[in-house]
Order: sequence, then structure tokens, then C-alpha cells
Amino acid sequence: MNILVFLPSYALAIQRGDTTHIKELVSNLSKLAEIDVIKANGSETSERVPLMAAMLRVMQGFVRAALLLRKRRPDLIYTRDSQALFTFVLARLFRLPYIVEINALFISSWKVETRPLGIRRWASYIKGSLNEKTFKYADHLIAVQPKIKKILELEYNIKPEKISAIGCGANTELFRPMNTQEARRALQLNEKHNYICFVGALYKWQGIEYLIKASPNILEQCSSSVFLIVGDGYNRETLANLADGLGVSDRFIFTGVIPYASVPLYINASDLCVAPFIEERNGRTGLSPNKVYEYLACGKPVVASDIDGVRELLEGANAGICVPAEDPDELANAVVNLLRSTETRERMGESGRSYAVENGSWESVAGRVFKVCQRVVQEH
Repeated sequence: MNILVFLPSYALAIQRGDTTHIKELVSNLSKLAEIDVIKANGSETSERVPLMAAMLRVMQGFVRAALLLRKRRPDLIYTRDSQALFTFVLARLFRLPYIVEINALFISSWKVETRPLGIRRWASYIKGSLNEKTFKYADHLIAVQPKIKKILELEYNIKPEKISAIGCGANTELFRPMNTQEARRALQLNEKHNYICFVGALYKWQGIEYLIKASPNILEQCSSSVFLIVGDGYNRETLANLADGLGVSDRFIFTGVIPYASVPLYINASDLCVAPFIEERNGRTGLSPNKVYEYLACGKPVVASDIDGVRELLEGANAGICVPAEDPDELANAVVNLLRSTETRERMGESGRSYAVENGSWESVAGRVFKVCQRVVQEH
């Protein structure tokens, strides 16, 4: 089978959850099928590009895809939600089946965006709305969360048999347990401190502000605690200012962007990991976050917001504690309880690792996606 993965707006040199998802899925799908990828040209590493440049690279990607399709006809086209409109046009022009992977419903993300209402943001709204209007024309949809699948059925009037729910995963060979003290020495961290780790883009919906608000309570009870914030994003300055205002900035380490291969070191250097997602955006559609699978794969217990998808994952893995979203006190209590119990952390860590290997590897995710691709081709 030959699959064309059409993602012209994605600069895969940028390290984020979505680009990690794409690269891991493509890498593992390539073990099962021939894959051609249309992505942003070159090795762009800037997360922000001018509006016209962003539009141009999508148009260039469309032309490159069309030229490729004239030379070699794949069995189907695979894309993500943000590329659905152009994929619809390509599929109609070349009479090919196509699958759209849906990671979030656009309007839910747009509402919690903190950047000003400029031309770029309104253009993003128009593009996102048009993409979502084409979902019903796809041969199949892959939703990363069952709650998204249900919304697509009820609100978008898409037949249930046209939607599969397949979650995210982790590279369980890269993300694996390591000796905690060795990881701390490799990162030149104080081996006597307790470390609480967050990995991800510093965006509003990640809820990092609630971890910062919880930190004075945590530090009052566990005074040697240090918070590792691994990643970057437009909200970093706001978060750093909040920590400074609460007088805890000396206990927060904002690492900035870390190479993907080095992220497991930070997770393994920690006593536990957190995912304090906010309710808005996440509550409506649920989540299947890479970061939580990666925490589990490294054998670390997790404290996370009680959000659909995250709750089921931690309960199924018996590897963490869910707390009400946006509640710093409950977040602090859960963190402190885990810091005080080495036995509980170890038990949860072992259980989480086993669960991630058995149920959450990118290899297993790609296998499920490939079966959907086979079925779509057979039915076309």
C-alpha cells in the first residue's frame, strides 16, 4: 500500500506535541506501507511565520502534491484536521479516498487563544471553520478521543461507522525508565531535591498557571521541591512573571525547547509528572495527550486534571491521581501526597510503564491506523 501524508503547513523541525505525533506515526506507518510526505519546505524552526508566508507554503505544498499524484497514484491520502479543506480538493481532483485525523475541534481551541484578535487570528478562524465543514466528505475520520467521535456523530451528523477512535502514544524505546540519580547528574541537578516535571508547549490550555499557583502550598509542605517546565511557547513570559509575583521563581526551571531525544532525561530526573489541563477546550472534547503516555512510559506517576481521556488513561494504567481542573489546592495536595510516599510512586510507575508498553506504543497506534487505511482502500 502507498499512502500520501499531506501536511504542507507543518514544519516538522519544530518540536511540539503535534509534530511529534506526526513524525512518530509516519515512522511507524512506514514499516507497514510506502509513505510519501508533503510537509513544509526546508528546515523551518520558527513557530511563528507571517500570514502570507504560511498561506504560500500551503499552496506550494498543494502544487507539490498535485505534481506527485500525476506521476504516482497512491492508494489513499492521509491528513490532519487543519489540512482537511485542501485534502478534500486534492482527493476530488484525483478521485482518491482520504482519511482525516482529528486531534481537536478548532473552535474550542480558538476560544481560549490569548493572542489579540488581529488579521492572522481571524484568518485562522475562517480556515478552521472551512476545514471542519469538509469533515463529512472524508472517506473516514480518525478521532484521537472517543468524546470527539461522539461530537462528530451528534453535531456534525457523521455516521458512526465513518469514525474510528484511536488515541496517541509514546515511543516506548526512547521513553523508558532510567536511574533517577544518574539522570539528575546528567542534567547537573541537585540530587537531594524533589522534582516535579511538566513537558509540553507553554499554551494557556495546558494549565501551567495552576501548577505555579499550587507551588507555594507544595513548597510549604515539601520545601526541597523544584519544578521543571520543559518546553516553550507564547505563554512563557506570563508564566515566569506569575512565578516571580508569587515569590517562587527560584524554584522553577524553564528549560525552553529541549531536543526530543533528551526529554526522557528530564522526566526520569523527576519524582513525578503533572498535566494540569484546563477545563475549557479540553473538557468538551477530551484529550489523548502524548505527554501523559511519555510520563507513563518512563515509569513516573502522574497528577493530572480530571478530563475525559486523561482520567480513563490513568485509571486504566493505575498510574496516577486525577484532580479537579483549575484547582491549585487539590493539585498541591495530590503532589504532596505522592512526594511523601516513595512506595506509591514506585508502584504507580511500574504499573504505568507496563500499561504504556502494552497499550500505548506508537507502533501499536500505527498498526490500528493502518488497519483503517486498508479498510478504506478496500471499500473505495
